[in-house]
Amino acid sequence: MRFPPALSILVLASCSGGGDTQTTTVVGGLYLQTPAIAISGVIDSPEIVVVTAWVSARDAAAPSELTPIDGADARVQIDDSAVALGAVATGAYGATSAEVSELVYRPGTTYAFVAETNGVRRGVAVDAAPEQLVAAAVTLAPQPTAAHPAVPEALLHPANTALSLTFPAQYGAYAFVSVYYADPATSDAPVLVFSDRPGTARAFEAAVASSRGRTVEVPARVFGSDGIYIVFVSAMKLGTDRFPNTDEASAILVGSSAAIAIGVDS
Repeated sequence: MRFPPALSILVLASCSGGGDTQTTTVVGGLYLQTPAIAISGVIDSPEIVVVTAWVSARDAAAPSELTPIDGADARVQIDDSAVALGAVATGAYGATSAEVSELVYRPGTTYAFVAETNGVRRGVAVDAAPEQLVAAAVTLAPQPTAAHPAVPEALLHPANTALSLTFPAQYGAYAFVSVYYADPATSDAPVLVFSDRPGTARAFEAAVASSRGRTVEVPARVFGSDGIYIVFVSAMKLGTDRFPNTDEASAILVGSSAAIAIGVDS
């Protein structure tokens, strides 16, 4: 069973225009690694890195509105190498490590998103966290005390009970989570039942502004059915090392994820 981890965002902005009108170019992007996880009869998913960027225009007269920009030269730089991001939708650009082997996650590596529009290059960079997140570093609350009776790799969790996940500071400062339900009857097609990872440029801006911290909670309603849930918790490093011509609101989130199997058996 294979399924895509949640996608990505970065936000950069620069000013142009004259008179009483000011337009900013906004680029949003996230560089996210998701680990391999294999549980017999439940899941067999490889490690993958997913990168997505959105390039949009914003008019100062209507700052809550974003107009997608097609045809941008969008890429991600990993130390001294660069990987082009292809168009995947209107104003959206992306790539995965399944397609481009150069997309890897290495702790401490410098990552930068770059977008060029109308001959102007904008970007922002960050050094990845010094350690890659692993499941053993994540604290769960309530803390499971037993394994699922049919799937011992899964930690037993009470039905209809919220789950809190926290990781130490060396892995990042922003926590996100996605949860997939592995229905025993359709184990090859897991269902995404919860995600708080941003999926648009506006959502990314809100997430960065929220200073959400290293703890994330999965609502009780998510665990309403018996079965196995695969919880991907992501630890993200925020970067604001901006290129020239890049607005001070620009930011980038880069990070790694841990996969934790949770079982409900009521």
